[in-house]
Amino acid sequence: MEPDHTFDKTADGIGFTRALAGWISTVDDAAIGTPAFAWARHAMLDWIAVTVAAAREPLVEMLTAEYGSPQALPCALVGSPLRADAAQAALINGAAGHALDFDDVTSAMHGHPTVPVAPAALAVAQAAGASGKDLLRALILGHEVESRIGEVVGAEQYRLGLHPTGTTGALGAAAACARLGGLDPTATAHALGLAATQAAGLKCMFGTMAKPLHAGKAAMNGVMAARLAARGFTANPCGIECEQGFGRTQRPRHRRSPRLSSAAQAWPLNAPCSSSMPPATSRIPPSKPWASYAASTGSTWTRWSR
Repeated sequence: MEPDHTFDKTADGIGFTRALAGWISTVDDAAIGTPAFAWARHAMLDWIAVTVAAAREPLVEMLTAEYGSPQALPCALVGSPLRADAAQAALINGAAGHALDFDDVTSAMHGHPTVPVAPAALAVAQAAGASGKDLLRALILGHEVESRIGEVVGAEQYRLGLHPTGTTGALGAAAACARLGGLDPTATAHALGLAATQAAGLKCMFGTMAKPLHAGKAAMNGVMAARLAARGFTANPCGIECEQGFGRTQRPRHRRSPRLSSAAQAWPLNAPCSSSMPPATSRIPPSKPWASYAASTGSTWTRWSR
């Protein structure tokens, strides 16, 4: 059988990872669009709320006891007086945001888009003294990277037993942190490669504390990938599309070509994860697309189950 090369290059003939890195590094706010920033504010507020709610969960307390510090470190731990360095803050806040499993989902990614990206972006933004607008822009780009890659690998990785929040989420986190760090396209491609090689998360861990850890590790790995790439640390700059790369290991029989045309297109797909929150979603104005999506589903929520 001849190898499938539909994932190798974009319509412009550029390798997918490099094209994605160029877009991450250079896309401006006009191209992103005002609606995406509005959605980003909602996503960030939602993530903060579910993270605060989980601050006293045992798994969060364990991580905080291990990695939190009373010292004046640069990054906040949501719902805690303790602080941490960027990577550890991303880990703890990421796991906390997924601990109750009420964080948002998107069908494009086949997972939870905000929880790997927001804590990584927040940590890097705090460490760098970035603005709120910078933080929201990074969140949008990370979300879009997750969605575009998710569209390519599809649901196959989920069927194979992988958790996209931990796998694809690491690349979204790296994209957000690369933009916040001002990385050029070459360094951003290396950051994506570094995130791809760290991507992990097994569905057999659902129902245990290890499932929220997937989100925390994805956020942490994204921070590490971008910060190491900023120092000149290298990876395969075609790490998503190359043979034995992220795409082919996550979905061996991929058939879709990636889209990089818009920074705002994935946002209307957001929904609360349990897809099972009619009491909450019934109070959301029906003009929100994700409200009607969530209210139309009837599955029963179980902690750490999705």
